[in-house]
Amino acid sequence: MRLIFVLLQGFFALSALSAPFEYVVVGISGFGTRRATENYWQPSGAHENLPNSYRIVETHKLVHYSKKKELLNALSLFDCKDGRQLNDDLGLIIIGNSWGASNTYKLSKLYKEECGRVARLVVMVDGVRKPIGSYKKRPFAKQCINYYQTTGFAHGRKLEDCENIDLTSYCKKRGKECHIEVEWLGTRDAKRFIERALKLEKL
Repeated sequence: MRLIFVLLQGFFALSALSAPFEYVVVGISGFGTRRATENYWQPSGAHENLPNSYRIVETHKLVHYSKKKELLNALSLFDCKDGRQLNDDLGLIIIGNSWGASNTYKLSKLYKEECGRVARLVVMVDGVRKPIGSYKKRPFAKQCINYYQTTGFAHGRKLEDCENIDLTSYCKKRGKECHIEVEWLGTRDAKRFIERALKLEKL
């Protein structure tokens, strides 16, 4: 994964100008996960590997079936009124995995509609549409990173105007097992990079 980490350093090398000072980070998990208040089923990389240090002031752990009210609640700190964000120094980062891809897109769209801005960064990890198939929509974001693999029924694909990173060769197995491997590889790599970028003020 070191090569991917080095690649992404260049992706943000010129992106520090006029960046928000603090961030809200939202992780949206896929199939098999539950809300924190519900019966626990299985962990998600979009939750367990959610960045939470340096200039991150709030995190939210949402699921693929979170309702619009929950998505809007994740935006409450931005203090948006009449399509304008009043808390100017705050930016949004979203990490979405698997079936969480749809709500990742919806949240980025809501942020644009409610606050008049686009997310600073959205990371999509092997995005899958329901009931099955690769998720195709690019989220509303200044910068987009898309990790994916190409085996089995549940897998992502390249997204237009995103930094696309194919992790298929990193999988020890194919199909569903590869989908799960990429979930953890991609979210872990994203967390490491985001926290380092925030520390160095490159994000």
